[in-house]
Amino acid sequence: MMARYLPIIRCRQNLGQAFLSLWDKTKRQAFEIALDSPDWFEWLKQEQSFRFVYYSSQVSELNLTIRPEKRGQRTYWQAWKTMRGQTTKKYLGPTPKLTRAKLEQAAEWFAKLPQFKPEIDPSMRFYAAAVDLIWLVEQLCQYCSEPALCHKAQQEVSRIKRVIGN
Repeated sequence: MMARYLPIIRCRQNLGQAFLSLWDKTKRQAFEIALDSPDWFEWLKQEQSFRFVYYSSQVSELNLTIRPEKRGQRTYWQAWKTMRGQTTKKYLGPTPKLTRAKLEQAAEWFAKLPQFKPEIDPSMRFYAAAVDLIWLVEQLCQYCSEPALCHKAQQEVSRIKRVIGN
């Protein structure tokens, strides 16, 4: 089975504008679409998967597959990465919120996963879920109006961090 061509975005951390590189079969020429532009959001409406290649000081190169998922009338996007035989996905949000910043944030999240740290080898699904949970609780605590509830949640996050050795 031949590999399917996916459009590619190459993005360097904190450097210039990023572009989606496409090939127009009818005109037989390449063209680019700047991320976060009106053309970008128009292209996303086609609901086509693409590759996001991210370069940063943390990882030299990180390749993610970005895929759409229909839920009712809305389209949501997810980032997928297979590392060491383990496939992990991350929710990115609906089409109007799929920005360069969101893609970079997802790449940084994947770069922090234990698959990049060979000395850590717990159950990867559990670890990825725990990392997601920790991040979510920390985000929720920023907006929590109940200090006692937030304190209890932070205690639980500390317990989870101890369990997973983070």
